[in-house]
Amino acid sequence: LYPNAGLYGTAYELRYPGSIVETVCTRNGGDRLLPSYFGAIVNYGPNNPRYPFNSSSFAAPKNILLGVGGFPWGVKWNEDVMLWGVIALQFPVAYSPDVCSIIHRHTANDSSKIIEYQESPFPQYVSTISKDELLRRDDAEDLTKYCDYLRLAAISRNIYSGHGARARLELSSVKSPHWTWKKYKLQMLSYIPRWGMQFIRNHAKSLSYLKRKIKTKIIRD
Repeated sequence: LYPNAGLYGTAYELRYPGSIVETVCTRNGGDRLLPSYFGAIVNYGPNNPRYPFNSSSFAAPKNILLGVGGFPWGVKWNEDVMLWGVIALQFPVAYSPDVCSIIHRHTANDSSKIIEYQESPFPQYVSTISKDELLRRDDAEDLTKYCDYLRLAAISRNIYSGHGARARLELSSVKSPHWTWKKYKLQMLSYIPRWGMQFIRNHAKSLSYLKRKIKTKIIRD
């Protein structure tokens, strides 16, 4: 099926401590080509983006992987996201809602371990493409939202790593109104002093667990 696709991915489960399970699945339809790979991510839920697949539930034809240069060299963060995005810019993405991968999240977030300043590579890659070419795309709006989402993800990591002032300046690069609330939230967090962020990092696992438990209870009730 779908011989022209550049990526093939499936749904997956996220399992957290405390028997909290989240199934990440783009449900509208069965096996299919995604109308927009970037739209499937940013429109997954209200301010709750999710990738439709992960590094253990995707595959790509060898010739396409070689054609885009494989996983990027010298990228310390989001190298899989970079690869998927570059392929999705050029080829359709095939998707199955069947759960074929389980991720056990025993830690709260890898960002709690990052010290050096991070930049998201995919928006930088997109910036090398002409604006006229980008505007001709059917998914141009979704792509813009997605690049801003990645910028915010990098800004968030940098704030939690103690780079609040520099990260706050970069919030101006996020133009999409889709992320207005997230921008305000990060702007407020960016004023927390380094020692405060150190406290949050040290207790990130417990805070993440409590957040998941509260969210699960709200959904069940």
